[in-house]
Amino acid sequence: MVEETVTVSCWTRACLDRTWDAWTTAAGLQQWWWPHLPDTTYEIDARDGGRYAVASAVARVGARGRFLQVDRPHRLVMTWRWDDDEPLPHTQEDLVEATLVARGEGTLVTVQHTIRSLKGLAGYSRGWDRALDRLAQLR
Repeated sequence: MVEETVTVSCWTRACLDRTWDAWTTAAGLQQWWWPHLPDTTYEIDARDGGRYAVASAVARVGARGRFLQVDRPHRLVMTWRWDDDEPLPHTQEDLVEATLVARGEGTLVTVQHTIRSLKGLAGYSRGWDRALDRLAQLR
């Protein structure tokens, strides 16, 4: 199996707890994940073994996965797959790790997305850059 990891970071003025909530609640995700897609639904159960799903029917896009590690307020590790992907064994799902570190008046966020399919590697980098640009606007 071939793997590539995309790593992106941003700094937000939001405090560590606010940034954590932006990652782990439906209301928080709604502010930065896909706010330009107003029909997006957000389901999230941010605990070890919990699941998440984000989907927009209009854009015909969605992603889902399960939380492998939830270490409030510093680290999330989760699986990832697009809704239109064929079901894969858990050993072939993408892996996303988000780390949050308090820095000054805000939070440094780093995302590492390990892509196991190599489908659209550049697209993952652009997608995370755009999402984190929106996250960086939080206060």
